[in-house]
Amino acid sequence: EKAAGKTDEAVKTLEKFIGNEIKNSGAMRGANILAQLYAAQGNGAKALHILELIHQKISLVDNVIELNGLTVQLGDKCYEKQQYKEALACYRYAYPREQIIRLQNERIAAMQKQIEDNLAAVRANPAEITTLAARNNEIKSDIANAQKLLADFAKLPTITPAIYLRLARCFYELDRKWESIVVDQEILDRFHNNPEREPALFGLIVALA
Repeated sequence: EKAAGKTDEAVKTLEKFIGNEIKNSGAMRGANILAQLYAAQGNGAKALHILELIHQKISLVDNVIELNGLTVQLGDKCYEKQQYKEALACYRYAYPREQIIRLQNERIAAMQKQIEDNLAAVRANPAEITTLAARNNEIKSDIANAQKLLADFAKLPTITPAIYLRLARCFYELDRKWESIVVDQEILDRFHNNPEREPALFGLIVALA
């Protein structure tokens, strides 16, 4: 009961902090936590709403790779609680591999531009050198971390078939058998050496039956 009370208190605090729009990186971090708390409470609709707010301000996300993992995680929690409509919507927000790489590269490029802008500001006003030099060092560290995350992610197998399999299962539970068949068939047609092929084939047979 104490744990539940603390969770409710944390939810209320984060709701006030975020409001109806995510305006900065601090609010973005809070939104990620709030979405997880909603999902843990079994409130899939509210978790999905926060996920929508997050994706409206994707440029404020520090780690797109982590966000993608969270998105799938939220979908899984909704699915476990038989909130299939919300789970389906969460899975649809999950990015394919190519888009994750593009977004992460765009974030790295934006940080590199910030360094260049800070250097230009120092040339215009040398008195700012101490503050901006420290800021540039922080940004360089963030860039190095982002590049490492991207390099590690690039080594991982594609997550697309795993997301497709989740979509197919949601469609089946929502009695949208045709959509489930189409997605399972897509896995079989496109991903010839992935472990998702076997459950996709099983799901296809069940849906056809």
